[in-house]
Amino acid sequence: MGKSFNDSQVESLFYLPPEVFQNPDFQLGLSLMMSPDGKAARFIITHAVDPATTKGIASVDQERKAAKEALKLTSLENADIYLGGTAATFYDIANGAKYDLMIAGVASIVLIFIIMVLVTRALVAAGVIVGTIVMSLGAAFGFSTLIWQHLGNFQLHWVATEFALIVLLAVGSDYNLMLVSRIEEEIGAGLKTGLIRGMGVTGPVVTAAGVVFAVTMGAMITSDLRAIGQFGTTIGIGLLFDTFVVRSLITPSIMTVMGRWFWWPKRVRVRPASLMLRSVGPRPLVRALLHQPRHATAPDPRT
Repeated sequence: MGKSFNDSQVESLFYLPPEVFQNPDFQLGLSLMMSPDGKAARFIITHAVDPATTKGIASVDQERKAAKEALKLTSLENADIYLGGTAATFYDIANGAKYDLMIAGVASIVLIFIIMVLVTRALVAAGVIVGTIVMSLGAAFGFSTLIWQHLGNFQLHWVATEFALIVLLAVGSDYNLMLVSRIEEEIGAGLKTGLIRGMGVTGPVVTAAGVVFAVTMGAMITSDLRAIGQFGTTIGIGLLFDTFVVRSLITPSIMTVMGRWFWWPKRVRVRPASLMLRSVGPRPLVRALLHQPRHATAPDPRT
């Protein structure tokens, strides 16, 4: 060790006289920091920030790079460098979770799209539902970052965003599917009439469910663990955005603009069936034709 220390030529940084290596106290401390065979050494690094945060995790690469730079032009230049502790552990978890989250997110979106197609039997409607879900995710993460990082000066924990992604994907698809499915049941009366009826029926129920769920998740902000508070806040913001903006404004607006193309390739009536059959006879006769049982006999318009 003394030879390597001398060959490194680091006297400008600090100096150890040769006799210190024979000191009993130094030998005792050396046994705690080096392996018995002298081929491995341990260095203790104290972080200026929380090692479990994003900044602490980012310091892992910097520490590894600094160690390699320090070993250049020494006999330990080809030595292996390993990092342990909280920051290094979370670094490995974050890297592994990043790819797992990517796979889970893409698989969830594809699966949700397939389920939406099977339920609505409309490719465009399924695509709009998935698109609005992604929009809610972006809004939730954006507002959460604004609140915690820019206003609160707290780094948004990576665990909060990754777990919130899965929850928001599931809940957002449920609310939009409930709305679209109900409107689909009412479009026999016409696109606009079906939209109005569907919104009127599902509005109070979905809004109440979204508010209750959002408030419940938002209660996590009282937790002593900041990551749990950020997780609940992100989900609560996403639910409120999905309930009051996406479901109440964006989805109905897209349906109104696209008209019957929203339900492509399924064919739907642009206007109510009673208007399309008005040439058959007066309104009472048309209603009787539409609502009578199949085995019943149509009334005679001359009577």
